[in-house]
Amino acid sequence: MPSNTRKPGQTFLGLQVDEKMLAEIDSARGFKDRSQFVREAIAEKLASLGIKVAESLIYPPPRAKLQSVKYKKGNGKKNSEEKKHTE
Repeated sequence: MPSNTRKPGQTFLGLQVDEKMLAEIDSARGFKDRSQFVREAIAEKLASLGIKVAESLIYPPPRAKLQSVKYKKGNGKKNSEEKKHTE
């Protein structure tokens, strides 16, 4: 299962939308996931304002590589599994 951990330099952009607007987005996006649909919509809006967005910024970047590290529960010492960034 893919992790939601991102590489350094990426920022989460969350927003609240009305349920009716979300239904319209889901109807319009077809087989694309919501994030990709929103990235493309933002890029299209920026282009309409004369701001060119590099194609590499429109498509999802690769997930960060994760390495399992074991910690004991509750005391921060190694034993139970936790994930940490590696490059």
